[in-house]
Amino acid sequence: MLVCTHLCGFAASSVSHNPISLVNYSTVSDSVDGSTSFSDTVNTYASDFAVAVFIGKTATSGSDDADQSLTSVTLNSVSGTEILHNYSEASSSSHNVIIAFWLFNASYTASTATLAATFPCTMQDSAFAAVWFFTGGDNSDHIGATGAARDGDNNTACSTNITTESAASYILAATGVGGECRRTFTQTGSLTEIFDNSTGDSGSGFMSAFIGHKTNSAVNTYTVGTTAVTCQESVCTAVEIK
Repeated sequence: MLVCTHLCGFAASSVSHNPISLVNYSTVSDSVDGSTSFSDTVNTYASDFAVAVFIGKTATSGSDDADQSLTSVTLNSVSGTEILHNYSEASSSSHNVIIAFWLFNASYTASTATLAATFPCTMQDSAFAAVWFFTGGDNSDHIGATGAARDGDNNTACSTNITTESAASYILAATGVGGECRRTFTQTGSLTEIFDNSTGDSGSGFMSAFIGHKTNSAVNTYTVGTTAVTCQESVCTAVEIK
């Protein structure tokens, strides 16, 4: 199941179209083994809004029909709004890999803050997250195009096409792979890599995660994701921030 929420409802008085700029980003990992809760401290930067992505692996086998959306997602106690979530369709002997993007429509200062979320079911090993901090952009609707795909257990490349809505935006992308091996990703789409790591062991299985972004300066169609994997199920997701 793929769920995508497109945001379009801010008051006209708050509309701003200043050029969007990426200030900086933070990446973290948090042990969620046997738990549903994610909580870690991230660096924050002077910004108008932020976007976070979470990547985790469920501890329950064959849970593909479960609702894989996150809840209680906050950054510095400010509640987020889901942009998109996607998850791998695991076989009965595998574990789902979940990716979820969330928007925090609030300003931040240069400091630290707690990033917290509740996963939909018991998780395994560690979960990974990244937070991007932006200034400017279209304050009436920061979310542009989205894309998501999965390859099930086919051991093939995982990529998704995204056609941007704006000529001045950023594309944020994440890929997660679960299975019997650790994975170092070779990404496609000329993304700037900000995270590439693995968790788990040969007994419980591994999860590998890639997170990256790129600047978009024209309305165009991009293919983003990773090359063929030799593990099991994989899932890839991308969002446009404008």
